[in-house]
Amino acid sequence: MSFVLIIVTADVQAYEQITRRIFAQNDFIAKYRSLITLDRVKSGSEIVIP
Repeated sequence: MSFVLIIVTADVQAYEQITRRIFAQNDFIAKYRSLITLDRVKSGSEIVIP
């Protein structure tokens, strides 16, 4: 995996539109994969180390 991009959209249709614009129509991107979550488990980027 080269990078992870987190995209938050209002619905699946909005997600599909933005991924087509950013990835599918870009000649420099050979392949991409989507992993969709339906529920937020964690919010924020901080990591708690006890």
